[in-house]
Amino acid sequence: MPESAMTVTTSLKLPNALKATIAQLAALEAKTVHALMVAALQTAMDDVLARAQGGKPSAPNVVPFDPSRPMRKA
Repeated sequence: MPESAMTVTTSLKLPNALKATIAQLAALEAKTVHALMVAALQTAMDDVLARAQGGKPSAPNVVPFDPSRPMRKA
């Protein structure tokens, strides 16, 4: 994100298992939870835009999100 970009605060209610997984991954990557979530959201949005424009997502092995599929436990 560019240094000059304005930011806004938002709130997400996450399942405990997902929150724990995010914390574990952030620690493994030596990132803050916030930094990991911002990067993940940016990558996801970039991929959605790429697909919408007929391109390919940056992570071809990622399973597309399916809101009807139950979340797996960490």
